[in-house]
Amino acid sequence: MARFNLCIGNFNLADRNHVEAAVATTYRCPLCGGALELMEDGRYLWFGCWRCKIYVRREKGELAKKFVDYRRRRFMWSQMMEELYRIFMSPVG
Repeated sequence: MARFNLCIGNFNLADRNHVEAAVATTYRCPLCGGALELMEDGRYLWFGCWRCKIYVRREKGELAKKFVDYRRRRFMWSQMMEELYRIFMSPVG
């Protein structure tokens, strides 16, 4: 069973200075309707709602083990995003 961390209100403006990349996704927050974002820092990928301050985080190494197909040299992006959204929805939805 996959482990995940639910982080509520974990980001403020100072914390966002350590984010290496952030992108809005097409996934929507069930609480406020805002676009969910995917953020990356040195160790984690964060997925959640910037309005509600609800995020899940996964270690990048853990995601690489699960979603990189080294034989085909392929990253399974869609499957990773589906899993992050499912994890996000489990405590929220």
